[in-house]
Amino acid sequence: MLPATVDAVRSRGTAVLVAPPGSGKTSLLPLALADAFEGTIVVAEPRRMATRAAAARLATLVGEPLGQRIGYAMRGERSGGKGLRVEVVTTGLLVRRLQRDPELPGVAAIVIDECHERHLDADLLLALCADVRANLREDLAIVATSATADTVRLSRALGADVPAPVVTASAALFSVAVEWAPPPVPVPLLPGGRVDPRLLDHVAAVVRRALAENEGDILVFVPGEGRSAV
Repeated sequence: MLPATVDAVRSRGTAVLVAPPGSGKTSLLPLALADAFEGTIVVAEPRRMATRAAAARLATLVGEPLGQRIGYAMRGERSGGKGLRVEVVTTGLLVRRLQRDPELPGVAAIVIDECHERHLDADLLLALCADVRANLREDLAIVATSATADTVRLSRALGADVPAPVVTASAALFSVAVEWAPPPVPVPLLPGGRVDPRLLDHVAAVVRRALAENEGDILVFVPGEGRSAV
């Protein structure tokens, strides 16, 4: 998967990578691109939590603390300065950077992660990146990644005259049991965005029960609050 993607980017400058969760789209691909290109590899994530988590994982893989060669940036928060090899940012922040300085000096490649999460910032980022590459920075490499991408539209959007190459990877699939476990009573957010302790107690109880009744890993989805991704 990674050699094919890097080769496609080297030869064509753009690529669409479609691979299942856990295959290394967010973690291994930026490091492979950093080995292949001079300059900073910028990874755009749709959410703030994903931005922090991806940067922490990348730093762990290279055996360094955050802020040395691996960093991240979002509105009001940053780790690392100049000289980063990989910088993970929110899509909204990267959109603002492109609007302020579309040539992105020092940036060798942009990875637009989780392209299936369609929202205004992601679509605008894709359009801006394609425009910058077509008119200002032909050398700027762009990779769009997703587990369930619309490959035809993405490859056409990234390719100026010829659609961008599509690299598809597969992985072993495992059955997943899904259980819906809402709280017994509604627990809305408290003033100031605070979480009701009853919700935390309920989540903890559900996790304890799931661990006791099942083998393997557990993934918990809980309600959140909509916020700007910038």
